[in-house]
Amino acid sequence: MKFSKDYRIRYYNCDLRMKASMVSILRLFEDIALQQSESLGVGLEFYNENKIAWMLSKWEIEINRLPMFDDIVTIITEPKAFKDFYANRSYTVKDVSGANLITAKTLWLYIDLNTKRPKRVDEVMYQKYGLTIESEKIFSKLDQIEKINSYSSAKSFKVRRRDIDTNLHANNSSYVEWALETLPLEFLSSNSISKMQVQYKKELKLDDELISHANLEENAEGSIGYHQITSNGKECCLIKTDWEKD
Repeated sequence: MKFSKDYRIRYYNCDLRMKASMVSILRLFEDIALQQSESLGVGLEFYNENKIAWMLSKWEIEINRLPMFDDIVTIITEPKAFKDFYANRSYTVKDVSGANLITAKTLWLYIDLNTKRPKRVDEVMYQKYGLTIESEKIFSKLDQIEKINSYSSAKSFKVRRRDIDTNLHANNSSYVEWALETLPLEFLSSNSISKMQVQYKKELKLDDELISHANLEENAEGSIGYHQITSNGKECCLIKTDWEKD
């Protein structure tokens, strides 16, 4: 079941080049998914009453072009498949001409908040999102991110109140923000992101201290960024970014 909504790219959504930042795009994705859930009666109130939550595990995003300041875009989201404790949801960002700007795939884990353990997706979710057991045939756990042995730069951060969401842990977009903050400003001024993979490993909470590690490798197409976020020596998130020279 698809759900769509139009958004105008505001000034506060933009980076130094007046393009929508990847962090703002992720927040728009978060908004539209929640808007769909709310419209179907399985939103925040439902989660609270039933002590369940969806936990994001992975992103795979392809960027043809980031929208610019004041652009109007249509974002479409669709739950694609359920299997056991997992779900796939897709996103598409289109410009006013209907051209695809960004496409994304996600992997989610259904959690029982009483036990803090994965919970098999129940029948109400199948009914509300218009899916059947047949969706398992197209289900994907998405690709793992390759690890590297060392990183060339790092920055330290502390989880702030503004990073915390209703589940009382750092919002998914904050991990991407910490990763991109580690890249040189001159690099971000002359390169455009074309792909991004994110793999969440461990949640972070208010006042946790973390280190965002990064390494840039050039290739024939541009550059690849390898990112690792750690806290107290434990791996919390892996991110891989592909970049094209402007």
